[in-house]
Amino acid sequence: MNNAVHGYNHQGDGMESYAYNTFFTLDEARDLAQKTLEQCRARSMRTSQELCFSHGTRLQLAGMTATLNYKPNYDPNKLHVTVSGAERLSNLTETQCHYWGHGIDQTMIDDLIAVVSVEQALCQIAQFVDVESMVIALDWATCRNEHLKQTTKDKISLFLADIGRFPGIRLFRKALSLCRENTDSPQESILRLESVKRGLPELEVNAPIYLPLQNKEVVVDMVYPNDHVILEYDGRYHYDRNRWEGDIEKRNNLSFAGYKTFPATRRTFATTQNLDEYFRIVGSAIAEYRNTGSFSQ
Repeated sequence: MNNAVHGYNHQGDGMESYAYNTFFTLDEARDLAQKTLEQCRARSMRTSQELCFSHGTRLQLAGMTATLNYKPNYDPNKLHVTVSGAERLSNLTETQCHYWGHGIDQTMIDDLIAVVSVEQALCQIAQFVDVESMVIALDWATCRNEHLKQTTKDKISLFLADIGRFPGIRLFRKALSLCRENTDSPQESILRLESVKRGLPELEVNAPIYLPLQNKEVVVDMVYPNDHVILEYDGRYHYDRNRWEGDIEKRNNLSFAGYKTFPATRRTFATTQNLDEYFRIVGSAIAEYRNTGSFSQ
């Protein structure tokens, strides 16, 4: 099971680290979904009890490779199932059972495996994670990749309105207000959240920008639209030569159009110091543009 966590951790040298969340490629998502499916089938075949897989297990069955910071009362190394009555809670091996008092939104993904809906699974994990993790999960579920996207903010909002109160609902509502549809990676979500923490302007996600030299629009990951500053995450998928060359060409054209781009990499998230330095540079560029209306070369 996926038991990595994100957030601030302390290294032995006293420097805080910001754990790395891998960019979720389609192949990684499929591999995780298949591995989790095999675990669920094996678990179901060892018991006569009908199991409905839920919480983080349900999200992994859908291919969620984004890591979450779970609280101690949630074991990410176990499979998670939901029961409709407290009397049905049981101590199955390698399984954590949960009671959900709002009805089970159940479907079958094959002849043996029953699951709750993605919307219900998202609500269920709210009591076990922090706000940042919840935003990452919501961003993932509503991401831009058509093969990974599971739902929309509208569908989640409708589900939320139908079920009423549940453990973690206040955190969930706050995270939903911070969620942005059509993002590309957990790192982009973290950059957006860290920007908000530092009092910087609202970042626009997947914004179109006109390039006069090429007479066309390109889409950038995130931009401070009024300050002409762009943030982009360069994950492992960028280490393809064609993609790398294309990114350089795009950034050169963005520079000509009056925008300044700041790529973030795995190293950016390696320590809190690196992340602080990154946003100091970003903040300095915003201040320069506001003061002069352009950027120095």
